[in-house]
Amino acid sequence: MNIELHDGESLAATFSETGDLLSFLSGGARWTLRHPAPCCGLVFVPPPGKALPLPETNDSPAANDTPPFPDRSVFRPEAGSGRILRADARSLEVVYSTSKDSDGTVIDAPIRISWRLSEGLLQGQAHLESLAANHVLHALIFPHFSLPVSRDGALIRPSIGGVVQPDAGQRLLDTGGTIRLLYPGQMSMQCFGWREPSRGLYIDSRDTKGWSKIWQLTGEGDGVAFQAWHPVPRQERPQGGFSLPYRISLGGFDGTWFDVGRIYRKWALDTPRASRGPEQRRESYIGELACWVWNRGRIENVCPPVKELARRLDLPVALDWYWWHKHGYDTEYPDYFPPREGTAAFMDAVRDLRRNHVVTQVYTNGIGYDMDGGTWLPDGPECAILKENGEFKAHAYNTYTGHRLAHCCGASARWREKLEAVVQQAHALGLDGLYIDMIPNVIGVDPCFHPHHDHAPGGGTYQVDGFRALWSKLRQTYPGFVFTTEAPSECLMDLVDAFITITTSNERLGSPYEPIQLWNAVYHGRAVCFGNYALLDGIPPFDELWPQEFRHSPEQERDWRTLCPDQFAIELARTLIGG
Repeated sequence: MNIELHDGESLAATFSETGDLLSFLSGGARWTLRHPAPCCGLVFVPPPGKALPLPETNDSPAANDTPPFPDRSVFRPEAGSGRILRADARSLEVVYSTSKDSDGTVIDAPIRISWRLSEGLLQGQAHLESLAANHVLHALIFPHFSLPVSRDGALIRPSIGGVVQPDAGQRLLDTGGTIRLLYPGQMSMQCFGWREPSRGLYIDSRDTKGWSKIWQLTGEGDGVAFQAWHPVPRQERPQGGFSLPYRISLGGFDGTWFDVGRIYRKWALDTPRASRGPEQRRESYIGELACWVWNRGRIENVCPPVKELARRLDLPVALDWYWWHKHGYDTEYPDYFPPREGTAAFMDAVRDLRRNHVVTQVYTNGIGYDMDGGTWLPDGPECAILKENGEFKAHAYNTYTGHRLAHCCGASARWREKLEAVVQQAHALGLDGLYIDMIPNVIGVDPCFHPHHDHAPGGGTYQVDGFRALWSKLRQTYPGFVFTTEAPSECLMDLVDAFITITTSNERLGSPYEPIQLWNAVYHGRAVCFGNYALLDGIPPFDELWPQEFRHSPEQERDWRTLCPDQFAIELARTLIGG
């Protein structure tokens, strides 16, 4: 006999007599699983010498269609093997004593799942109660269930400001591929939605600490499997147990992406990270600005047009100044000083801008250490994220120079010292603020296995904890100095004054997805976003310190203003509409 949970007529969940999830009703949408689901699983560390491949972090089909871990490492309870511990009208608790992998190997590892109906949603939490001493847990899987979906299904994802991926259903069902969403990092918030013509699926996690997690959507026949992998810290535990320190929410909605934000907002605005409201945001110039200008290069090219804009507007303007430092962009980080035209000339330019009602911040990078420049040794290897295979996490963002930027770990005390020194030197230039790039986009994406860092290897919150500690210290040391960064992140929003968000310019960045204002639908007034990549002539700038053989001549550029006459206006309109 099935077990029914009810909280009024519009919220319900059905389980089998052994505690497997069968269906749930929420927000006017009913979702019935393709088969009964225990909804949980375990991933173990493989034998020595056989490393776990880590998931890629971009949206390329090749990266997303590669399983993050070998199937044989995944153990799941069998449907029908659960034992109900407790059940009432609104909650249920079930335990699965054993799990099995694809080869039929059985392991004793009791997993207890707690379900409850709350806030219009079905919420669940998983607990691994014990584990044999000869096994090392890599990740807990919860939830894992499969739903029949439509080929017209669209994925609503919180990538930077938010995007809608309209081809998600077609892609997953036709190819059997996988789409991954990584939090924190790729996901600015920990909610997403699946929208079909007649119903919507809502999913979130309610984590206030910034635990690393990987959501996977995988096509399988006429349905999609939804699962979340929670990498755990690999540390000694008396019995190997682990409790997921937050709940997962499943629900439905009848509407658009705005309704996804509306559901999440009810919880999100009550979290500690959303504590700085509009009044606190007005304590700095961020709340008074009429316009931001993103400009690059030498003083004679950067300053005059910004001053003229401020004169014509007769309102406060902010300059985000790139390529001011002595090395070419994306090379030799974290070595920036002195400015490429000299300290005295640069400080004079900043003072002149302020006299003309322009506040100034400059670019720095909060995560990258140049492995192929003169600054890598001796400190780089101590700062960088070390993957489980012994390689540094690194990527050559600059295709002209090929220099690889190693991603640095927020838990590295040495890296935080390097960033503190950068802030100290930037502050001494008389600037009004500092832009520290990349941290929200990559924080927590890659587990670190560096033996000298002060954290357990594998999953956890140490990346978020480390950068939060850094920003807390910087705000105390430099009161009134404005700190901004790339891409909104709820893990850092109470410590950062503003975020650049450029999904407003998705077409220019090569993204096929429709930009939406999902972040602002949730956090407007609690976190300030600014910026786009709008270019008057449509021609991307080129740093004078890059290899000049790669620079296009004006004759090689197409007439972008004629080809795309509305693009600049569209990008500005999205910026204004989003607030």
